[in-house]
Amino acid sequence: MLPERKTVAVHDVKANSGTVSAMFSVYSMIDSDLDVVLPGAIADGKSVVISAYNHSSWGPSLPVGKGVLRVNAQGAICDATFFKSQAAQDTFEVIQALGPLQQWSYGFNVLDSEMGEFQGRRVRFLKSLDVFEVSPVLLGANSAAHTVSVSPGKSLAEIRDSVMRQQLEDVRNRAVLRDIADGHDDVFGELL
Repeated sequence: MLPERKTVAVHDVKANSGTVSAMFSVYSMIDSDLDVVLPGAIADGKSVVISAYNHSSWGPSLPVGKGVLRVNAQGAICDATFFKSQAAQDTFEVIQALGPLQQWSYGFNVLDSEMGEFQGRRVRFLKSLDVFEVSPVLLGANSAAHTVSVSPGKSLAEIRDSVMRQQLEDVRNRAVLRDIADGHDDVFGELL
């Protein structure tokens, strides 16, 4: 049996440390492929590859990151970290810039399924899946799925600047305490 791909839409992007969390599968909804992913179909805690845009890592492109799957009552979320390669950083920048327009897809092997009726339609119930890849795409199959968060990474220069600002603030605070404590060493001596 050939691996399959399932695409889902993305909404609610929050910018804030170099990672993306995307709910790539929403349970108990008919998607555009007439599939219904059932709760429990996707394993919690599995590590997956983050593919280049539109599953292009299935072809000539290298993967752009790695992720870990986690599941909740609504569906499955991939917490992804992007590599430092130029392609990965470009992909991350596009995801962040597209915000709620960004959609996702995932590659999987079907381990267990059955045909049936759901909301008056003939569907395939996906009961157990082996998800091995998650990818940003142009068009998703499940419009209820969404990006949970997008956090830009900090460069070493940004981290260094932040630490230096904090150290400078500490020096200033000590100087203020010295001015206040002048002549009150019995109370402020341990703080200085």
